[in-house]
Amino acid sequence: MPHDPSTVHRRCPGLATPAERQGLAVGAGLVLLAVAAGCGRPTSTTRSDTSPVLASVDGRNLTAETFRQQWEEQRMTTNTPVLREQVLEQLIQRSALAAAARREGLDQDPAIQQEIDLILARRLRTTRLQTRLKSIEITDAAVRESYERDRDTRFTEPVAVRAAVLWFNTRGQPPLEERYRDRLDGVRTRLLADPSWVAASNGFGTLSVTNSEHRVTRFSGGDTGWLRTGSSGDAWRSEVARIAATLQKPGDLSEVVAGPEGLFLVRLLDRRDPTVRPLESVRAGIEKSLLAARRREVEDAFDREVLAAARIQRFPQRLQTLTNLPILPVGPADPTTFQPGVGPSPGSSPHRLPQ
Repeated sequence: MPHDPSTVHRRCPGLATPAERQGLAVGAGLVLLAVAAGCGRPTSTTRSDTSPVLASVDGRNLTAETFRQQWEEQRMTTNTPVLREQVLEQLIQRSALAAAARREGLDQDPAIQQEIDLILARRLRTTRLQTRLKSIEITDAAVRESYERDRDTRFTEPVAVRAAVLWFNTRGQPPLEERYRDRLDGVRTRLLADPSWVAASNGFGTLSVTNSEHRVTRFSGGDTGWLRTGSSGDAWRSEVARIAATLQKPGDLSEVVAGPEGLFLVRLLDRRDPTVRPLESVRAGIEKSLLAARRREVEDAFDREVLAAARIQRFPQRLQTLTNLPILPVGPADPTTFQPGVGPSPGSSPHRLPQ
């Protein structure tokens, strides 16, 4: 497909433009960032001093290495003398604009400096940190150790119960509990004396229609379906599961239990014992979590290393004088962003360099 020369002068992709937001000269801000960061495109950590000079702008050389990077960035499909001249002219124009921006002091604007710092920090991570991250290995021994350590908490399915329930919404109030207790005690006494009165497979049968206020289950014999014990979901379901877990075989009845969630009589319909998920079924998840933890350790160590090598001065008294800072209204919580007045997002390092 023939190349359209008009595409040579398009903006480098992914380039941030804080100058637009700050009302600065757009073109000058863009070229300044482009010169500082090469449009954010990774390059070698060392630059060749022997690369041929193709042009010079205000004493700054445009080398063949710079030209090649720009050429690759444009994703050329043909190579002609005309296109090469156009790309070089683009570089010359950009460098001239950047030189003009520096002469006008735009490189000292805080927004520009902050963007340049951000680009340089990201480049440092690309050139120095990525190698360390790629060398991380999660061994089989580490996976097995994590599995054994967390088997009982993460990889064991708790007891599951299927129960039938009769319930009154007494709201933890003794007068209401006494009002309904006799009715549930009567049902319990008769079932204990004659379990065949209502087959265990039917729960409480039609008794739930007149002896329960739970709208979801009262017309299905009180059947709650399967419930997992130890879950932290709905308090009512958790209480039913807790009571049912004390029962051993289908048909067993609980005592009449009163509490903040109401007055309960529970009958066990079925029960599943705890099951342990085998290592191979959870290996991928363990490896992923271990890798994420190891990456955080490497990143934190890298950040500490960078900070230790930096000459840092802090002036806390001056910081305390900045009392007229604008405050934005706090919107919906976003764990990935910094919230004014809240601090860094949970789990983030306050000194973490941008990635």
